Amino acid sequence: MLSLRTRRFIAIIFVAVFLIVAPILIFYTAGYRYNFKKNDIQKVGSISVQPSPTTAKIYLNNELRTESRSDNTLRIMNLLPGKYKIAISADGYYSWEKEIEVFSSVNTFINKVVLFKKEKAVNIFEEPTSQLLPSPDNKKFAYITDNNLFAFNINNLQNTPLEEKTKILQLSSWSISSTQFIAQDVEKNFIIYNFDNPDKKLLPGGIINKKIDHLKWSDQVDYLLYASSGNNLYQINTLTKESRLLYTKKPDIENYYGKDFLYLNNEIYYAHRSEQGNWLEKISLDQGISQTNPTKLLKLDSMADFDFRQNQNGTISLIDREKQKFYLINNNFNQILLFGEAKNFSWSTNQKTLLYNNDFEIWIYDYEKNTNQLVDRYGQIINQTSFIPNTDYIITTTDNAVKIIELDARDKRNSIDIANGEKIKNFLVTPKGNKIFYNGKLDSKEGIFEITIQE
Repeated sequence: MLSLRTRRFIAIIFVAVFLIVAPILIFYTAGYRYNFKKNDIQKVGSISVQPSPTTAKIYLNNELRTESRSDNTLRIMNLLPGKYKIAISADGYYSWEKEIEVFSSVNTFINKVVLFKKEKAVNIFEEPTSQLLPSPDNKKFAYITDNNLFAFNINNLQNTPLEEKTKILQLSSWSISSTQFIAQDVEKNFIIYNFDNPDKKLLPGGIINKKIDHLKWSDQVDYLLYASSGNNLYQINTLTKESRLLYTKKPDIENYYGKDFLYLNNEIYYAHRSEQGNWLEKISLDQGISQTNPTKLLKLDSMADFDFRQNQNGTISLIDREKQKFYLINNNFNQILLFGEAKNFSWSTNQKTLLYNNDFEIWIYDYEKNTNQLVDRYGQIINQTSFIPNTDYIITTTDNAVKIIELDARDKRNSIDIANGEKIKNFLVTPKGNKIFYNGKLDSKEGIFEITIQE
């Protein structure tokens, strides 16, 4: 039997251990750990990783993590604040890695990582092509060879000749419904081709009986076109084969008007240079075409032959691809949201992010936050850029490569060359973001190529 003194000593030991261990357990349960490197007690954080494909292997500081995944997400718990190397890989795919910083009491998300397949581009049409024009729905494209004009349907891989021994010089734009597109021949005549009815083509110049200087589709319906011929501005209805004179600009040697314009709510918007400077102006047609007093809306820093477009989110784009001048204007025409150098631009699916590029730089503009960010800069000419649907990645082409770049700017941006070759110009990425079609040259073959980038 233990003596009273011994029992008291044991009780004191238990109380002491409790007083020491209990706070440690409480702090541990609350997420605190001792950081031996910093000689400090810190609250832990975590990382949640959701890769595509979901079976990809995930490494933390070169250690394979095998925790069970919930909703295809691996959550790595109890990480002391600091920087960690995350690597993700899968057989047959390009790997991904990035240094991610973990903060106290914060779950850091890495939930939009996509691994892209290592696939060789397949030549599906072998003949040199000068242009490839994707449709707005990215389900078809038109392209020109030395002798022919073709339309290609990506759903059934059907290649349809639209014009043989053609003298088509330039492909212009598709209608909003992706059923018709505008082309221009060597004599600068505009021709409208119908994808669903290859034998049916239209010469809009014959409807107004004048040479058309500039032609564009309506941004609302695909049976209306807008044309400029000299100082006259027309609306053309392709269903009725009728035209309507909208307005005649005042001829003046001192003035310069851009070829394109925007017709919206019975008002015409156009760019105008005069002794008073460069302006975006508006003419109201409510009083008829004889009304000649324009309203100055916004002063422009530069004047060019802008193409006007009303975007789906209501903003207005002005772009001169030759001079690489670009304006983004709000829907009230009273504020310039963005002015920069650009020859191409495209919107994300939700119309919240604008991607644009000039010859050497790629930029991202956040419409809601009104912020502008440089994505990448090259020493060679950039031909085209576009979003990959449903991802935080973009595709860009230079003359010798097709590249995929991620938009996550934490640490380095992962960038991969998924195809290399020569004479690479234009591309189409499918609506599911799983395939890319482009024109160029690979090894000894030149023409249209297809490459699979996702399952």
